[in-house]
Amino acid sequence: MFKAVCFDFDYTLADCTDSIVAGFQHGLTRLGWPSPDRETVRKTVGFMLEDSYSMLTGDLDPARQAEFRALFTEVARDLQIKDTVLLPGGEELLRGLKEHGVKTAIVSTKRGDTIQLILERLGLADTAAGVLLVHVMTALPYSISILTDVTAALGGALEEQAAVLGAGPVRAFFAVSLPELMPGVLSSLSMAFILSYSQYFTTLIVGGGRVKTLALVMVPYIQGGDRSLASVYALAFTGSALLVSALFEALIRHWQKRGDRL
Repeated sequence: MFKAVCFDFDYTLADCTDSIVAGFQHGLTRLGWPSPDRETVRKTVGFMLEDSYSMLTGDLDPARQAEFRALFTEVARDLQIKDTVLLPGGEELLRGLKEHGVKTAIVSTKRGDTIQLILERLGLADTAAGVLLVHVMTALPYSISILTDVTAALGGALEEQAAVLGAGPVRAFFAVSLPELMPGVLSSLSMAFILSYSQYFTTLIVGGGRVKTLALVMVPYIQGGDRSLASVYALAFTGSALLVSALFEALIRHWQKRGDRL
């Protein structure tokens, strides 16, 4: 029996193609590029908007990428909230997993508040699945940024050397690249944990007060002036966060020492 399942959002659980196409067409034409057709846009779904913009235009200018994101959001965000539909069986699947105690998370490049409003419209708010989703959405951009830098710094030279020595692509990745990437992977997970652990407003709004986290329980005591209980919860919050951070730090050092020995 699975303990947790992680889903992609677009084309796995839901379809919001129309809103994405509308956002791309609006953003690109406003920037002076030709309007892309539906199929061209579909091929970029799943990438970060900045990467999708560069894939379609060849323009790597960060300022133009940021401008495209803003223009895309002007049109796409409201349409995504209004028009996104779950694929057949998606709602039944999520509710069935919840009933059997299987935790779920959804990975997407959409903004957390957009996903939140989509969940409310689809009736999936006030659930643990919804809270997990917005937590993943909050942490994902930071984690991707860390992993992108680490992967770029490593490059492909080590895998090329492994290939010369006869290793296949899968073996080269797991035996050569992954051990070198593990400190970065653990740093990414550590950042994701810190961001998720400290979420209050998104947990409160999406969970409707029914999904309890330590941050959700602690903040009312702080705001209400009950310093005794607030101090206890604050110590528990800080202590547990430091404990997990220390665990990640120990794992990172372990992998670094392992890499030095290799």
